Amino acid sequence: MSRWLQESKLSGCDTIVVEGEAAPAITAFAAAKGADRVVLATSARRPTARLLLCSAAEEVFRMVNCPVLVLGTKAAAGKKRKPSRLVFATDLEPHSLAALSQLSNIGDRLGAGISVIRAVHPDITSQTERNRIRKETVQKVEAAADSALRRRIRKIHVEFAHPLKAIVGFANRLKADAIVVGIRSGGELTRASTHIRWALAHRVITEVACPVLTIQR
Repeated sequence: MSRWLQESKLSGCDTIVVEGEAAPAITAFAAAKGADRVVLATSARRPTARLLLCSAAEEVFRMVNCPVLVLGTKAAAGKKRKPSRLVFATDLEPHSLAALSQLSNIGDRLGAGISVIRAVHPDITSQTERNRIRKETVQKVEAAADSALRRRIRKIHVEFAHPLKAIVGFANRLKADAIVVGIRSGGELTRASTHIRWALAHRVITEVACPVLTIQR
């Protein structure tokens, strides 16, 4: 690790080894240090293996009390510049919209533009209903966002498709630097929830070509 830090010209970093299971140990360490970000990678287990072994990365981002930046196996090395294109993926649930306050702070610090994607079931084919859903999405996002965030939002897009396909496709088309999602805490069932092979956040992380920032609510 020390050699890698030197080769990457990263200074001011401490290398610390802690013992224990990965997720509880990382969560406890982050809490003890008062961390405001955790960065980790995931091996992106296949659904069958994940069903048996769970995802340590997902266990961390559902337990830790600060945003977690997760890199999946398809995340490409970015250029050495500030991230300027963020995608916020939302289903309009309260835990998702609650992440907007932190997204506003992140957008301000980075000077980033933000695009919003909401995926809705493709079985809705009525144009009238689709227009209503688009209008509802814009209204709810703008109502939950502060004035600074509203100025940073470049577009609010609704796609009538499977959420995984919609979110990954949208982010890749925009060449997003990161996807931001608000997630629920796993609570007492955190470990059990990370065995679920269809959990959306983990599936997005494994498929998208950029990091995913999770904000727990």
